[in-house]
Amino acid sequence: MRTLLVLSLLVPALLRSASCDSATQLKTHAQLEPVAVISLPSELRELSGLTLLNDSTLGAIQDEEGILYDISLVTGRVTSRSRFHGAGDFEGIERAGATIYALQSDGDVFVLDEDRKDAQKFETPLNSDADTEGLAFDAASNSLFIACKEDPGDGLEDVRAVYAFDLSTNTLRPRPVLILLLDSDLGLRDFKPSALTYHSKTGWWLMTSSTTQQLAALDTTGQLVGAWELPASVLPQPEGLAVLPRGDLLIGSEGRPARIARFAFPLPSAP
Repeated sequence: MRTLLVLSLLVPALLRSASCDSATQLKTHAQLEPVAVISLPSELRELSGLTLLNDSTLGAIQDEEGILYDISLVTGRVTSRSRFHGAGDFEGIERAGATIYALQSDGDVFVLDEDRKDAQKFETPLNSDADTEGLAFDAASNSLFIACKEDPGDGLEDVRAVYAFDLSTNTLRPRPVLILLLDSDLGLRDFKPSALTYHSKTGWWLMTSSTTQQLAALDTTGQLVGAWELPASVLPQPEGLAVLPRGDLLIGSEGRPARIARFAFPLPSAP
């Protein structure tokens, strides 16, 4: 496989249909292979989050500055930069309708204003012990789902937790809405969520682990439906997730250089 392809190869995914039977039994420990890979400019070497802004533009964030980067899905180039905050450990970016949200590792949520030149901060009971790194929008509950890389809170052990930030009240719900068991049998003992997204074609919540280069899928009840290995040579530290309209998956990794890889959906099923 060629490890570098132009990002315009992402565009056909917008036109190609993809489907997945919800009853499909998925492989565990299978390695996914990307159908396209691009390298990003050096200013995004600390890439920490992705979101689809529209059919032709991807939004990206890096974890040192509060800057939203617009990336063209046609050329792969950064088309604009919008500074909404100063230095900070930003780990997630998500579009919900017309509004863009950012997440810090201490659980604080930022709501970007319309021109992306400022943001309002909402503090949550989560803190740096949780090391929040995944941010995704759940339309059904009008909330942002926040994945904790470390401390799941609430007296929980041997799990990773996802909490919901209610957008109608701008408050965090007290108990996790999803829990991932650290299952040794499935090779998830050391899974540490670094990105989170909802895949509407399947109804799954997808999350990556940056330390173990893995992808896991949970249904809406939190049941694990699949786990896959990601190619460490391409994605040494996966930190961002986004889903194209037809179902293909984009995974971003920090590094020198940072990269974005596209994976065709449906993911491989068990024999």
